[in-house]
This record gives sequence, structure tokens and C-alpha cells, in this order.
Amino acid sequence: MIEAPSANRSAIISVNRGDAAEEFDGEAARLIGALVPHLRRALALHRRLAVVRAENDGLAAALDRLRAAIVLVDAARNIVTMNRAADELVARQNGLGIRDRHLRGETSEATAALDRIVTDAIAIAQGRTAAGSVRAALPKRSDGRPLEAVALPLPPADRAAARAAAAVFVVDPDEAPVVPAEWLTTRFGLTPAEARVASALARGEAVADLAEHLRVTTGTARWYVKQILAKTGTKRQADLVRLLVGMVAGMGGK
Repeated sequence: MIEAPSANRSAIISVNRGDAAEEFDGEAARLIGALVPHLRRALALHRRLAVVRAENDGLAAALDRLRAAIVLVDAARNIVTMNRAADELVARQNGLGIRDRHLRGETSEATAALDRIVTDAIAIAQGRTAAGSVRAALPKRSDGRPLEAVALPLPPADRAAARAAAAVFVVDPDEAPVVPAEWLTTRFGLTPAEARVASALARGEAVADLAEHLRVTTGTARWYVKQILAKTGTKRQADLVRLLVGMVAGMGGK
């Protein structure tokens, strides 16, 4: 008996001898006794790996339903998994690529910017810093606005199979949907002005830029951000961007 029977499973090993073989003796019993603990550990490892595979399969299926390109990376910036949208974006060879399991931009400058936001997100996830760069613009090979990349730390509870340390969202502003202001007012109770600020953040605008765009002072824009954080239940601007980008990602999902 490798594992005691339960309501839905049991594990038993049976060892049989041929009719002409000698009876099992004490030495045979000792060998079986020495083997059983190893079999139990192997069974436990098998079940653990099965759970990990199931979690990864479920994660991949969930990510594939999102419209934005999403790439999960580990603490060494190696790619853990990508959703279908990311695969398609990389296949275009127009702003985002992969080399040696790392994300790359079209230029060395774009790659350095991408590395920087991913490294900062990993440092935040590991508790080595409290803030860092989260956004980078990735110029395309063709004409059009640059891709917008946002790297966000993953808390331990969200890390796929305890491997992914950060999530990189990449949105093509020439194709990506915008979170409608009415969604934000209905879901979070934002005022029209707050909804405009939140939508601008989701598009990747910095506070100073959106203040100029909306014709308000930077102080007023920061006050709006503070109100939005409170109403959306987020504590930091990076968390807010993560929430909003997630909403954008899910619009028109497959």
C-alpha cells in the first residue's frame, strides 16, 4: 500500500512471482520496505507536477482570451509563457521580438528601455525596491505610433507555478480599444473628469502629459489620480495601471 485509500483515489503496488520461483523471503520484504518510501515521494512529485501543469494550462487558456499581448517573465527576465496575442505580435516583427528567451525591441535603445521596466518590476516583486519605471515606448519598424509596454510585478499569490515574477503588457495603440468612460463611471463610480484621467492612464499617458492634454495643472491631475486610487481599491499608480490595462486587454477578447 503506497497510499491509503480515500474517497476518490488509492495507490497500491503488487509484486508477483512466477509459479516456479521461490517463495518471497525476509530479504525480499526488506527490499520492498526500502523501496516504498521512494515510491511515495515519486507519487507525490508526480501529483505536484500534474497540478503545476494544470495551473499552467489554465493560465495559458485564460491569457489567450485577452486581446492585449501579455508575457510573463521570471526573475532572470526569461519568458515563462506568452498568450496568443503576444505570439501574433512577435510574429509580425514590428516592434517586439524575442532573443535568447528575452523580449527585445526594434532598436538597442528600445530593448534597453524594455529591460529596464522588466528589471524594475522584478525588483518590486522581490521587495528590493518600492518603485521603478513601469512603462516603455517600443518604436515599430513600420510607420505608426510606438507599441506601449507596461511591466508590472506579480505578488507571490499570482505567480504561475512560482516562476513568473512580472507581467509585461504590450498594446498597439493603433489597434487597441480604449476603456469607455461610461464603464469607469458605472463600475467604479468615477466622475467624468476622473474617468478621463483614468482613460488617459490606460492609454499610457504620464500624469504630466495627461494634465497638459486635459488642460489642468499637474497638482490637479495628481489629486484626480488619488481619488481614482481610492475608488478603484488600488494603492499605487502601478496597481491602477495594471487594473486598467487588464480591462483594456479583456475588451473584445477571443
